[in-house]
Amino acid sequence: RGGWGGQKDTGKSRAEEAVRDQTLSMEQRLSEGKWERDRCKGGHIIYTRQVWMFDASKQEQYVKKQSITLASSPSDRRAHANQVSDIYRQNEGVIEVVDRNLGDVDLITFLRNKHQAVMDKLHVQEEQDKHSRQSRALIEGEVDALERQIQIELSTKSSG
Repeated sequence: RGGWGGQKDTGKSRAEEAVRDQTLSMEQRLSEGKWERDRCKGGHIIYTRQVWMFDASKQEQYVKKQSITLASSPSDRRAHANQVSDIYRQNEGVIEVVDRNLGDVDLITFLRNKHQAVMDKLHVQEEQDKHSRQSRALIEGEVDALERQIQIELSTKSSG
């Protein structure tokens, strides 16, 4: 017997196929976010990752281990959407996912390298600002010279 649109009947309902598609897209989302399956516990799958974060309210950066728990067989029809929202919420403030296998020494090296990269960017910005200030000073000097020239010309015209 043919299924929808003449396709082969796989014996699965459309709902089962939709759940399968949602599961695949969930796995893709987890993979893109560099989440790693850590363990399974009581019908739940726990994923973890280590990230370099920026907290805008405190204006600080730090490394943090994140975890997210997903039901292996969600019973709620909104479960998939809620899980996707949970994953997106975890991405807030993440600058970069850090290799979770880094030891303390490697993590310190990673942070030092990131610190140096930020300092380099700051130096470049300061140089650009310095050049901008110099350019502005040159332009202001030209404006002053032109204003003086105008005053000279006006005083010459009025006295002549």
